[in-house]
Amino acid sequence: MVLLEIRYPVLTRKGLREEVLRVLDVSQRRISSETVEGTRVITVDLRTLRDDVRRSESGELLASKLLTPFTSSGDRETLRALLLEYGLRVVGEVVEDLLRDFRGMAHRLLFGPEYLVVRKVGALTSIYPPLWRVFWWASKERWNESALRDVVLNLQPAVDRAVERGILSRDESTGNLRIPAVKTASHHLSTGQLVKSLTGRLQAFLKAGTVGFSLPRIVLEELTEGGWEGMGAKDPESLLEVMTDLGPAPIDDDSDVIDLISRSMRVDRSRIKVFRIGKVFNSTYLIEVDVNGVHRTLFLKRFLAWNSVKWVAAKLWAFPLRNFHISPSMRLSNELFFMDYLRERGIPTPRVVHVSWRRKVLVRQAVKGRSVMDLWTSQGFSDSEAERAVTDSGRLIASVHREGVIVGDCKADNVVVDEGGKLWLVDLEQASTSGDRSWDVAEFVLFAGRYLDPSRAERFAESFARGYLELGEEQVVRKALDPKYVLVMMPWTPIWTQMAVTDGIRRALRT
Repeated sequence: MVLLEIRYPVLTRKGLREEVLRVLDVSQRRISSETVEGTRVITVDLRTLRDDVRRSESGELLASKLLTPFTSSGDRETLRALLLEYGLRVVGEVVEDLLRDFRGMAHRLLFGPEYLVVRKVGALTSIYPPLWRVFWWASKERWNESALRDVVLNLQPAVDRAVERGILSRDESTGNLRIPAVKTASHHLSTGQLVKSLTGRLQAFLKAGTVGFSLPRIVLEELTEGGWEGMGAKDPESLLEVMTDLGPAPIDDDSDVIDLISRSMRVDRSRIKVFRIGKVFNSTYLIEVDVNGVHRTLFLKRFLAWNSVKWVAAKLWAFPLRNFHISPSMRLSNELFFMDYLRERGIPTPRVVHVSWRRKVLVRQAVKGRSVMDLWTSQGFSDSEAERAVTDSGRLIASVHREGVIVGDCKADNVVVDEGGKLWLVDLEQASTSGDRSWDVAEFVLFAGRYLDPSRAERFAESFARGYLELGEEQVVRKALDPKYVLVMMPWTPIWTQMAVTDGIRRALRT
């Protein structure tokens, strides 16, 4: 008994033709292919089709027909159920891909249902290129908006269900889809979970390569029929946007950042000035913009590649204690994720103005003030101001730890005191939700000793430890006295200064 027929256009060497997937309501397994009056008809039982929809039992060579601009006849309820199940699977897989590719930045991404389709099509055709014969309308060479709209319309109930289940959410300002922040948070550093998921997906996709043994005629016909050769996938990132304080921006935007700021703020380039700042190995800049007589200051940071001397040196010396992230993509996504994550929990962090994923550039609000390190090394600040700032820094880092976050690159240079006396944490590219809290404490005080004489370094350490102990755990501070931290900091801070620092920590612990 024929339960359902799905008719979809395929591309052959002779042009576009119609093909039919006929679904039978029978108990026995059945897959066959025949040509009826010039039309190729693939016949399959419902159970086999469902297994492919759910688990890629046939390499998705059958299920993928549901992701075409088809027409149908027969049992509409069965078709709706198949579309919903396969659509939810497509949504879930694409969300996993985005979390894996963009990690902490994933919750800032905006996309429409079109992205879900194009991303899935790209994955299927990369494993089995002959599928371009049914996905021709999504290729770079024969892109067809009308066909894509039909596919999106069929996928819409699954998208709506994914929103209901919290797999996706809708952005209030644009109406586009996005990944809920809570989902990004739960997946951000769950590498094992993502790798396991990806491995299972690859194993399922690889069945497309072995399915020829069970479907020899179908695969042979597709290979010899032709029409799909030379097809290429449209870059799905062209359909992605990232949310910033300037509004949505294309994720693949490769334009000059200054041009983008000029367009977004509607000011001439001549009113934008750029100044390089930071230490020799940092790639950071201040951008001053004159908007109708009002000056706005932004901070630009380029995330350098693995061969940056700064990170190679840090990796070599600190790897026994702290696994520094070297990948520019990982550091950028970390910065974005933890700035949002901590700000939502009351920890002051700068807001993001613009992101260029392709260039690995972040533009954020500039915090007007001085770093805690500046307060201790510059003239014009009283000892009481400096000590108050470092004590407040101890409380700040303890507050971060209470939220389950390790700063990773925890230095007084990365805490800024603004003009109102509020402290801001401005560098989170090495942050994580697991690790050694004592590393943060030890690095903060031992690295500062590089710029201070022993007596001031001792006061610095004591003040920081006192502040930390007000909100943090004593055992975290006590563990920071471990000689292993002193050993790691030897290239930067003299040993006699480090001994003074540990004396300051001990004094704080005794009181």
